[in-house]
Amino acid sequence: MNEHTNTQAITLDRLTAFAVEVLIAAGADRVQAGDVGNILVWNNAFGRHNQGVWRLPLLCKRLSAGLFQCPCNPRIDDRAPAVALVDGDNGMGHYVGRVAVDEAIERAAKVGAAAVGVCNSNFLGALGYYVQRIAERGMLGLAMSNSFPKVAPHGGAKPVLGTNPLAFAAPRRNGKSVIVDLATAASAGSDITKAAELGEALPEGIAIDRDGRPITDPAKVNEGALLPLGGPKGYALGLMVEILCGVATGAGISHGVRSMYRDFERGGDSGHFFVAIDTGVLMPLDMFYERMELLVDAIRDCEGVMLPGEGRWRAHAQTEAAGGVEFDEATTDALTRLAGSHGVATPW
Repeated sequence: MNEHTNTQAITLDRLTAFAVEVLIAAGADRVQAGDVGNILVWNNAFGRHNQGVWRLPLLCKRLSAGLFQCPCNPRIDDRAPAVALVDGDNGMGHYVGRVAVDEAIERAAKVGAAAVGVCNSNFLGALGYYVQRIAERGMLGLAMSNSFPKVAPHGGAKPVLGTNPLAFAAPRRNGKSVIVDLATAASAGSDITKAAELGEALPEGIAIDRDGRPITDPAKVNEGALLPLGGPKGYALGLMVEILCGVATGAGISHGVRSMYRDFERGGDSGHFFVAIDTGVLMPLDMFYERMELLVDAIRDCEGVMLPGEGRWRAHAQTEAAGGVEFDEATTDALTRLAGSHGVATPW
């Protein structure tokens, strides 16, 4: 394969090893880079390519600038049997998020349900990974994170909230959890960035300028603001995320959260919030699975309707059938340049 066109699939193991070596070359600790690499490639495997290794150039830029503490030492503050706060020590958000969600799982296994808040962290990628990690344990999972302001409150034109994603997962007997994973803005920030990279226009209803007029050029979104998803409903959900992740954890709030794209002087000070609920404290797991399938069957009665997360599971099946992940030309070129700048061999 040449450096411009990926003509073969890259196995997940090879892609993960590549991501880890690039992160280490940029200054990351090997163990923590391992978590980050695994999460990035999980997103590629599940079709979330904007949250996969496409993120490596930005992560490496911040690593090389010393904007992540790596290795970091997350500090777990035990507030109650079912509640903990984690200070992420300005670590890479993917690693800090993995530590925090595992803490929620461990506590829920002991006491039935647990909530873990996180402060002093950074961007942690798509939240679907973290709730699926909970669901794999037969638990119900909830995750959310605040981010730097780029979304106007409903009726306003200035950015106050981040895209503030939230995710939920419910386990199923077949292992293919229902996964709800969404931004509370009209578009995820990564989709805007990717559209700008590809030179694609945005539809109206995604972003506005300071006078409330539509922005269709993704490169100009930073001059205005994204709109909340579904108007007042998305605004309310985004505010809920900000309260739980920012106010309640001690993390940055609104403009106190820094842009990973534009602020190269400080860490992000993002906040996260995870909840794990052991279904076994509500009913036997087999009963829960049976009741989940009753709901799934009712939805299937509507012809052509997909479950939330079903597209991700289909993408995962396609990844397995292809023997790995394939990339577009722009991503391949960017990763080739990144690898060359750090003296790392590419897997293509």
